[in-house]
Amino acid sequence: SRAFYGSNITITGDDGFYTDAFLDSSVHVDGDKNWFIDAAYGSNIAISGNNNRKTYALYESNTDITGVDSYITAAIDHSSVELDGDYNWVSRAFYGSNITITGDDGFYTDAFLDSSVHVDGDKNWFIDAAYGSNIAISGNNNRKTYALYESNTDITGVDSYITAAIDHSSVELDGDYNWVSRAFYGS
Repeated sequence: SRAFYGSNITITGDDGFYTDAFLDSSVHVDGDKNWFIDAAYGSNIAISGNNNRKTYALYESNTDITGVDSYITAAIDHSSVELDGDYNWVSRAFYGSNITITGDDGFYTDAFLDSSVHVDGDKNWFIDAAYGSNIAISGNNNRKTYALYESNTDITGVDSYITAAIDHSSVELDGDYNWVSRAFYGS
């Protein structure tokens, strides 16, 4: 299913495959278990359904997911992803992009190359920022947060476990109960 040149697709059914929006277009997904949802060149994706897989926002596009259990979500080239639902697996921002997570229980969230991650949710694991990227965490009970290669992490939430700054990076821990915090190589 594809939308081009300022067009729109709305999906309320389940089990869809390959849904694309190009050039100022949009996709709204209320159904569950949809795979391969892409927005490119100034387009938008809004997902309220659950159990969605492989959602990409590319080239100044945006994705807003309120449903739970999303797997492999990416923002690429000055794009953004907002994850309000819980249980998000593998969320990535590349090339000046942003990820905002308000849901809980996320795994593997990465920001690369001048990108950023903001986590308000609790119990998120494996949050990485690399190559001039930034992480801001206001949620609690987060595990394994790494800032690498001139990146930064600012944690105001409590109970953070295994936080590291590597290769001219920085970590600021304002919350209480921080376990295992490490700085390597000029950090």
